[in-house]
Amino acid sequence: MDKSSEDMNGGDKNFDKPTVVPLSETQLQEFKGNMVAKDTKKSTETAIRRLQQWYISKYVSELQLNKISKKDVPQLLKYFFVEIRQTTKEKKRGEYEPDSLQTYRNGLRR
Repeated sequence: MDKSSEDMNGGDKNFDKPTVVPLSETQLQEFKGNMVAKDTKKSTETAIRRLQQWYISKYVSELQLNKISKKDVPQLLKYFFVEIRQTTKEKKRGEYEPDSLQTYRNGLRR
């Protein structure tokens, strides 16, 4: 490679590498999974865990999320959002702020 072509490529020695890399279906799914922000994943997991904790404390059985009918969801969530209380030492049994409830709602919608 002469000096003029090196200047045109910005001195990049990786210029010969392919610009298109085909992905398998598995790689594509993994890529899509990695695109979701870590905080978003954590928020979703927290919302589901909190819903499960509430359900167990109220009904003494585990909630089977994949078996809830669409008509039962609004009633279930209505009670969940009204009845849940904070669990931290400092605010134990205190009501959640509206922003916190909205975060749970967003997590459950995913």
